[in-house]
Amino acid sequence: MLSKRAEEAKKKQNRLASEEEYEKMVLVSNTNRDDSIIEARSVEEALAKITVTDSLPVDRHPEKRLKASFKAFEEAELPRLKEEKPGLTHNQYKDLIWKLWKKSPDNPLNQVEKA
Repeated sequence: MLSKRAEEAKKKQNRLASEEEYEKMVLVSNTNRDDSIIEARSVEEALAKITVTDSLPVDRHPEKRLKASFKAFEEAELPRLKEEKPGLTHNQYKDLIWKLWKKSPDNPLNQVEKA
């Protein structure tokens, strides 16, 4: 009986934290309002606030991104071309888009920086 009470007293003592330990637990800085965190309401805002392109190394294999970037370029240009030049066939639009793509700054092959 006496040993049980002694064990309970030890457990209770172990659960208590000293004032210094308690201060360490309580005085933790709140990182919820960290200035390094970017706050934006849309994707465009977030992309505008992020300057990733300056810190990225030169892309040594831009040909890997050609297909996806051409598809995005084509989806953006096709409606514009249909407004500007109505009456063309789909293949003619595709040919025009390809010619524009070769000169476009969105083309990864045109973005390669010469060292």
